[in-house]
Amino acid sequence: MGYSDIETDFFNPFKNFMEINEAVLEIQNEDGFINKIKAKKAWLNADKEIIRFIGDVKINYFINDDAYLLQTNELDLDLKIKSILSNEKAILKSNRFEISSSSFKTSNNYKTDNNISFSQGNFSHTPKDEKELPNYGKADHIEYSPDEGLILLKGNAEIVQKDMKILSDHILYNLRNGEIIESLNAKILNNS
Repeated sequence: MGYSDIETDFFNPFKNFMEINEAVLEIQNEDGFINKIKAKKAWLNADKEIIRFIGDVKINYFINDDAYLLQTNELDLDLKIKSILSNEKAILKSNRFEISSSSFKTSNNYKTDNNISFSQGNFSHTPKDEKELPNYGKADHIEYSPDEGLILLKGNAEIVQKDMKILSDHILYNLRNGEIIESLNAKILNNS
């Protein structure tokens, strides 16, 4: 299940449309950092205020002094509602964790609300104490909130921590300390 809400005639060349090869878009955020989107090609639909990036798309961005890299093959940047979405496989990487998914979208305001939603996602997290084993999780839907340092796994949620596996309807996981904050209808299994 993806996040498509773009019309099929989105890039009709008879509408206000422009193609850009080796596209780079740089946006300075409120903290002064430069966020950058790079792709082999971009199509701008000025009427709809949407930019579609295609081919080896990479977004380098900063939130609260943390650096992120988001990689996918295609994504749409909607300038009207200030959101980003992709129906392609995506990988989000940071210093201590990684999320991979079949699709993603940002919240409706990427300037003030930095949440990112992933479909059919997996994540891995290395705790601050690097002597500890990484934690792994997966779910039908993953919501990442960088401001709070939280990952919410919903639908067939599963986390493997050390020697236990937790299966649940939803699990709220704290990336800052590697702890599970809450789980709903949880089943705990020995994973050794």
